[in-house]
Amino acid sequence: MTFYYAIRYFTALAVPMIISNIFTPLVGLVDTAIVGHLPGTHFLAGVALGGIIITQLIWVCGFLRMSSTGLSAQASGRDNSEEAASILNNGILLALLLGVLIWLLSPVLFQLGEYFSGSNPQVVSVAQAYFYIRVFAAPVSLANLVLMGWLLGRKQHSKVMWIQLIANLLNIVLSLLLAIGLSMHVTGVALATVISECVILVLSLLWIAKIFPQWRHHICLCQNKVKAFLSLNRDVFLRNVFLQLFLAIFTFMGLQLGELTAATNALLMQFFVLIALGLDGVAYAAEALFGEAIGKQQRHRARQWTHISLLVSTAFAVLYTGIFWGFFYEISQLLTNLTTVIQNLQAFKVYIVLLPLIAHWSFLLDGLYVGMTRAKPMFVTMVISVVLAICWQLLHLDAMSATVLWQSFMIFLLARGLLLGTHFYYRIYRPS
Repeated sequence: MTFYYAIRYFTALAVPMIISNIFTPLVGLVDTAIVGHLPGTHFLAGVALGGIIITQLIWVCGFLRMSSTGLSAQASGRDNSEEAASILNNGILLALLLGVLIWLLSPVLFQLGEYFSGSNPQVVSVAQAYFYIRVFAAPVSLANLVLMGWLLGRKQHSKVMWIQLIANLLNIVLSLLLAIGLSMHVTGVALATVISECVILVLSLLWIAKIFPQWRHHICLCQNKVKAFLSLNRDVFLRNVFLQLFLAIFTFMGLQLGELTAATNALLMQFFVLIALGLDGVAYAAEALFGEAIGKQQRHRARQWTHISLLVSTAFAVLYTGIFWGFFYEISQLLTNLTTVIQNLQAFKVYIVLLPLIAHWSFLLDGLYVGMTRAKPMFVTMVISVVLAICWQLLHLDAMSATVLWQSFMIFLLARGLLLGTHFYYRIYRPS
């Protein structure tokens, strides 16, 4: 495969997920814009609190998506239908069990979030209304992670894109209809998300039944694969726990600095979500192609996909930086009409502009390690990065501010990229 053709093939997989993943945060932007135009910053702060609690729970379980992609890609490379079916079945079962566990623990989990946030009663009331509607779809959301990961591993990127686009368009329409048209406000925004999650589940299952009819013949749980599946997920789970721990600390520290800072951080994090999900589109393609090459034991092809994924990831990071540099103020105005919040946002433009250039390394490297199904280096480097970032916060605890928080965030991302990149180069890429 020539380098030019390889780039075209990689792009054909990456672009659908980039489109899908860029569209996904647009739902968040619409929801934020709806809430941001409600009278009072406590609505934004409340949705930020309720959203971060449920998002933390779902993202901690992101190992379901990551392990499903890597294992599915390698099974595809080996052309092993039974293994592919067992990965799917084990993942769905684990997702449903974890979803039920979240249901049972939801009151305690919300109280913990409320306690650490130190928010006032108005903010807590909004957060509670939002959280208890969103948590209802926890089993569905986790099952969707497995289905998405499995499909990506089998290079069904364009189909995943269409499923996501249909569900996200429905989410936007329902948010506008329920929150504004029917004056349901925060409740309407949460309900729209739950309904869209259910749509994703149905569409994903229908497509899997069409492209992989063998699944019906392996519908029972493959017990001999459970131990290996759980062993891989352990390190990815621990990695995600530390990731979400840092994001939770970041959010709760912002909430303790007052409503204005909490509202500002909520909007700034929308920029990060836009970056993260966009760059993940490149990483998803790298996961599938790198994992397939590993499954076929084609080392030369794996190196080729490394070069191409780095080239494409860097290009998109530069593009993001250019957009944020030129249109930061305009994007801020779309998110909210609260003058004090808009003015506060402008002080953080330099962080948002630099964010894609620093962040894209860790996203890409995560994708390569997922394709290899090597989770331990991801876990170790994540722990070190979190410790470094929190140490920065502790050094400035007496003068804590939103600026200190965003400095720690940049340290966290920079450390992840440097540490994982160093390990990848010396332990995986460089050896002949």
